[in-house]
Amino acid sequence: MTHKCKSGNHAWLFKEDAEKCCNGFNRVLVIDDLRACDRVVSERLPGGVSYGYAWVQVTG
Repeated sequence: MTHKCKSGNHAWLFKEDAEKCCNGFNRVLVIDDLRACDRVVSERLPGGVSYGYAWVQVTG
């Protein structure tokens, strides 16, 4: 099951992500800092580097 964002243009696996998408937040890539991630990707980048994604509130 997927969840649509506020605009209806994007589909997400998690309801929490859909609630933030197009609603004052941007999704950013986080490299090698798992504590800063909302979601961590299980596959690693070349060299064994871990990564994930975080929501950052849009300011200004």
